[in-house]
Amino acid sequence: NDLVNSFNRMSHELKDAADMKKKYENNRKELIAGISHDLKTPITSILGYVDGIQAGVADSEEKLNNYLNIIASNAAYTNQLIDELFLFSKLDINQMEYHFELLPIYDYFTDIFVEKQLELNEKGVTLAFNVAVAEDALLLMDGKMIYRVLSNLISNAVKYSDKEETNIEITVSSIDANPVGIVISIKDNGKGISSHQLPDVFDVFYRADEARNKDIGGSGLGLAIARQLIMAHDGRIWVDSVLGEGSTFTFTLRETIK
Repeated sequence: NDLVNSFNRMSHELKDAADMKKKYENNRKELIAGISHDLKTPITSILGYVDGIQAGVADSEEKLNNYLNIIASNAAYTNQLIDELFLFSKLDINQMEYHFELLPIYDYFTDIFVEKQLELNEKGVTLAFNVAVAEDALLLMDGKMIYRVLSNLISNAVKYSDKEETNIEITVSSIDANPVGIVISIKDNGKGISSHQLPDVFDVFYRADEARNKDIGGSGLGLAIARQLIMAHDGRIWVDSVLGEGSTFTFTLRETIK
């Protein structure tokens, strides 16, 4: 009986391992196909406008400046894609180097949100925040990586806004459970995410509009990167959303010694 049970268990484990390997290979193929598609679009545009300049189509200073601005924009977009692909690849193979340090929670988050508030005000976006933690509270984290997560989530809130007025509300509060930590919520009043898409939002190349659209911007890797970075902090990240009303992305950070 024990031998049969052991054999059955081993069979299930081998099948699970084979399924995981197949899923991993499919993800790699999807990653290569997706990034190739995303890189080809701006590079084709750059080549087209360079050809136009060389052929003398940009026959006025204004037209030439327009062409150069478009080339610069596409080059910056391509650079962003490569940066995010490089970061995602390092995360995926566990080659990311983290620099964990004890940071003052209140000052750290307040400084970031004030910076983002000023930046977004210029774009007509309202950002309100409440950092409801003790002013002397400390948390072990990689400040640069958490800044990247926050920037990505705030950027998405702006990017997928469909209202006349874009409003973002951010709250930071303490978790008293063991281990102690904090929970951060970023709420927007954008287009929201349909219930059938919610399970996929942190997958590689997910985009809420289901289109690989350069005008929307971003690599489609942002939320997958955010999930990896939060997991490295022993936290978790999730989203609640109502289509047409907005989304709330929430993540936790735990005070776990690395």
